Amino acid sequence: MDGPEEHALVVKALTCGLSNCVLWKDDRTSQRIRRDPALRNLTPDGIKRATIAFVKGGGQVKQVVENRPEYKGQFDFYYKVILPVENFPDDFPNGLFIEMVLIDEDPDCPCVALVNAHPQQR
Repeated sequence: MDGPEEHALVVKALTCGLSNCVLWKDDRTSQRIRRDPALRNLTPDGIKRATIAFVKGGGQVKQVVENRPEYKGQFDFYYKVILPVENFPDDFPNGLFIEMVLIDEDPDCPCVALVNAHPQQR
């Protein structure tokens, strides 16, 4: 699948309104998010809802060519959203980085997995 087509499916998954189209990669990932003190007690579910609302409201989803050696054979691209966090401006001056991958390419009901969240560095 080419980049623009895959990007469109990611955006569709995030904006379609079906809750099962956006999920955390696995329980281990969501547990790690819960325990990360840098996330100021933001919950996996709250991050997921905020990401969906941000994209539905016109927020940008950026497609990145996957060049990291540990993931290069698994995915051609990953996607990122820089989510503004108004409740904690001192803790997230550059926003919250959300990383996701497309895990189901069904054109009617695509699905993305959220794989990481952390304070955006710059």
